[in-house]
Amino acid sequence: VMEVAVSIVFGFETAIQQKVIGFGSHVHIGNLLEEHESEVQPIPVDNSFIPQVAELPEVRNVSPYILRPTMLKSKLTQEGIVLKGVDSTYDWDFFKASLERGTIPDVTKGKRFSQDLLISVKMANVLDLDTGDRAFAYFFETDAGMARVRQFNITGIYETGLGEFDQTNAFCDLRALREIWRWDSSEVMGYEIWLND
Repeated sequence: VMEVAVSIVFGFETAIQQKVIGFGSHVHIGNLLEEHESEVQPIPVDNSFIPQVAELPEVRNVSPYILRPTMLKSKLTQEGIVLKGVDSTYDWDFFKASLERGTIPDVTKGKRFSQDLLISVKMANVLDLDTGDRAFAYFFETDAGMARVRQFNITGIYETGLGEFDQTNAFCDLRALREIWRWDSSEVMGYEIWLND
């Protein structure tokens, strides 16, 4: 009986670990914020070490990302979330397996950026949104005392079973967040590295 219980615990632990990695990868590369800093400093896309890392046999995928807290607003209500911007190199396998309805965002379309947005079932329920609906993201700039607004179209809705992660994480085109941060096309927040199992 004890062996069965231990096996169940280890199996559960592995499942949770895989879900957490699905949200963020095994390794992150980016700038650290000093205690007194409040604004994220980008890193250059053309890092010479990134292609070297990608060639390592242990590495399955390397992908740039940008994060930005925002207020997502529907016709009825609003919710504070974290938007994660990714590009075409992002490994969507985890979210394809967790997709409840709709499709994964196409982050390659659009002149400036794709307006596709992937949200969770929890967000969809709170905001009364479904695939095909529009939502507005408000990016607050405390120094300027204003908000920048971007419209997104809900293309997919996922559910991973990790409540707190599902409640706060949505996914969009990296170019949209790069524009909000006022970074140029050679800058990202960091890189995510997925390792082979």
